[in-house]
Amino acid sequence: MPASPTSSPPTQESRLGVPRRAWWIGALILILVTGLVSSQRTDQDPNRARAAADRVRGKLTGDLEKKGLKFGDPVFIRIFKAERKPELRVQEQGKTPFKTFRT
Repeated sequence: MPASPTSSPPTQESRLGVPRRAWWIGALILILVTGLVSSQRTDQDPNRARAAADRVRGKLTGDLEKKGLKFGDPVFIRIFKAERKPELRVQEQGKTPFKTFRT
């Protein structure tokens, strides 16, 4: 029997018997709520990074000046995976090559 022009199209259901539109709306709500909850985390205190920078800045500035470098110069970090050692290089103002600062 052909469908009448006034009847609505059949809804598509997922394997669980829930209409697909409802499933997608539920998934979207879950994603939004998860994003809101994660943005409310208290362990991401912006003052924590500032406190760490303030704690090490004096010694770091002195160590840089001993090598003719200054705080704020461009930094290049290389990590040697097999040796498990990082290498920190700093570029002097106006000069092209980076100087090895610490390994």
